[in-house]
Amino acid sequence: MNYGTDWGFTHTSIIHNSCFIIPMSNAPLKISKVVVDRNLCIGAAPCTSIAPSVFQLDEEGKAVVQPGWEGTDAKTILEAAQACPVNAILVYDESGNQIHPK
Repeated sequence: MNYGTDWGFTHTSIIHNSCFIIPMSNAPLKISKVVVDRNLCIGAAPCTSIAPSVFQLDEEGKAVVQPGWEGTDAKTILEAAQACPVNAILVYDESGNQIHPK
């Protein structure tokens, strides 16, 4: 058996290579809006631990978005939203597309 050239295909065999193109952007994520769904929020508060300048609990024990949240980097805001156990934090990109939860 010749392993160097004999791959076990006949001359009529056709091999197709598949290529998946995943668009990737080098542009930084920009968040335009952050909303807390108060009907979903249970006050677990991982968001307040991760991004205290963005989220605080109010007198009802529900998370609220703080004024000036725009000064916090998008990665931290997204991480805080993803930490919510009930997905009560909605995050939108600069085009108005909801990026969390999907």
